[in-house]
Amino acid sequence: MTEKSVREQENHDVGFDAISLRWKIAELLDIPPILFGLTARVDTVQLRKEIKKYRQLRVKGDPLRTQINVATALGITEKAVRDMENLGKELDSLARRRVLASLLDCVREILWHAWPEEIQQRFVLH
Repeated sequence: MTEKSVREQENHDVGFDAISLRWKIAELLDIPPILFGLTARVDTVQLRKEIKKYRQLRVKGDPLRTQINVATALGITEKAVRDMENLGKELDSLARRRVLASLLDCVREILWHAWPEEIQQRFVLH
């Protein structure tokens, strides 16, 4: 990581979507992970299984029951959704996980992040 990339992250919130990077920074600087929108680490195998389960639980006829329609909603390929569900790829993006949680009505904790209201409840931010 370069000095320029750190400056961009601090000043413009650029490149801070990666969950793995948020965990590293929280650990290195001893910052409570919840302040980065992180709640708990979840095994990638569990995460990909939950995504597939929530998609398949949609009622028959629901467009989001198919990988192709989830892919269209996410703006990615059907293969990328398949890889997400079967191999755990493309799951390091906080933005992508939030969209998946919203699309599939997933439990937020499965996706490793907290909503702003939860952060405010745990900490008094000044």
